[in-house]
Amino acid sequence: MKIIMIGHINSETSDATSIHFSETANAYSRLGHSVSVISPQVTRDIYDTEIEIKDYPVKYEESLKNAFLHSFWIYKKLFKVITPDTDLIHVRWRLFPAILVRLLCWLKGCFPHILTEHNGWLDLEIKIQRSSKLIAWIGKALQIADAMTADQTLTVTDGIRKLLIDSGILPDKIFTVGNGTNISHFYPLENKSGLKQSLLGVDGTIIGFIGNISKWQGIDDIVDSFAKVNCNFNNVYLLIAGSGMYKEELEKKIRQTDYADKIILKPNIPYDKVNEWMNVIDIAVAPKTKKLNIVGYSPLKIRDYAAAGCAVVSTDVNGILELEEHGWLKTYNPDNPESMEILLSNMLLNNDHEEMGRKARKYAEEHFSWIKIAEAIIGNLPVKVTNSRSR
Repeated sequence: MKIIMIGHINSETSDATSIHFSETANAYSRLGHSVSVISPQVTRDIYDTEIEIKDYPVKYEESLKNAFLHSFWIYKKLFKVITPDTDLIHVRWRLFPAILVRLLCWLKGCFPHILTEHNGWLDLEIKIQRSSKLIAWIGKALQIADAMTADQTLTVTDGIRKLLIDSGILPDKIFTVGNGTNISHFYPLENKSGLKQSLLGVDGTIIGFIGNISKWQGIDDIVDSFAKVNCNFNNVYLLIAGSGMYKEELEKKIRQTDYADKIILKPNIPYDKVNEWMNVIDIAVAPKTKKLNIVGYSPLKIRDYAAAGCAVVSTDVNGILELEEHGWLKTYNPDNPESMEILLSNMLLNNDHEEMGRKARKYAEEHFSWIKIAEAIIGNLPVKVTNSRSR
C-alpha cells in the first residue's frame, strides 16, 4: 500500500504521542508499505530512512492557536502530496474532522481510504482540566464529526469505541488496537546486580517508577506504600525517575521521612538510556487514576516495562485489569489506601517478581511489538485497500 500518515506531534520529545505515531509509521514501512509522513518540523531521527518525511518549517507548540496553524500547514502539505495511487491516509486526529481531508482528496481527484485514530475522549479530558462546558461540547462534537466522516476509526481502547458508538457512530466503522512497544529497544539485560551497583550504588530489590512526576500519577501512593513495605523488608529500595511539576514537593516530602535513604530520585532519563534503568527495576509501578476509567487505558509505560522483563503493578482500571490474567501484571484498588502496600508485600514475600518478569517479556514479544500492532490495524482494513495495486 501507499500510505500517508498525518500527525500534529512533537518530534523533540519522546512522549507517548510521538512514540506511538513514529513507531506505527516505522512498522508500516517494515511490513513493506510505502510510507510518507506529514508532521511539524522533524528535529531528531525518529523515522526509518525508507520513510519519506514531508515536514514543514514550523515547530510544535502546545496551544490551541498553534494547533490551528499546524492544521493549515498539514492540509497545505497534504494537497501537494496526495496522488491518485495513495491507498490509505492514516490521521492521528487532533482538531478538524476527516471531512476536510476527504474534501482535499476530492479536489485532487483522489479517493484513498481515510482512517482516523482516536487516543482519548476530549469531552471528559477537558472537563477534568476544568475548562468551560462550551469548549468540552465543541471538542466532543468535533470528535464525533471526525469519526462520522472517516471511512474507519481506530481507537486504542474499547472504552473510546463504546463512547463513539453511544454517540451514533456505526459499530462496523470502528475497531480497537491497543498501544505497543519497541521490543528491540526495551529488552532484559544480563547481570542486573552489576547494573544496580553501577547506576544506583545499591544491590537489593528495586520497586520503580519512571515517568511524569505528578500527583495524578499516584506518586504519593507509591511513597506512602513504600513506607510500610520498608518496615517489613530490609533490602528493598524505591526508585523514582522523571520530571514534573510535583517533583520539588515530592522531594520535600521524602526528606521529611525517616526512610529517605531508601528512596532514589533521578532526573528525566533520555529515551536511549531508559532500557538500562528499567532493567534495574524488579517491580515496576504504573498507577493510573480512575477518573478516566470509562475511557480506559492502553499505556505505553506498561508495555515498555513488560518488554524490559519487569513484573508490573498497576491500578484495576479498564484496559489494564484485563492483562492481569496473563500472570505478569497485578492490580490494586487505588481507593483502598492499603491495597498497594499489601500487594507489594505479598509479591516480595513470595518472590513473585522474577517469574512475572519472564512472563512479561514473552507476552510483550507475542502481543506488544509495533509490527504486531501494525498488522492488526491492516487486518481491520477492507480487503480492497490492503490488496491495492500499489502495495
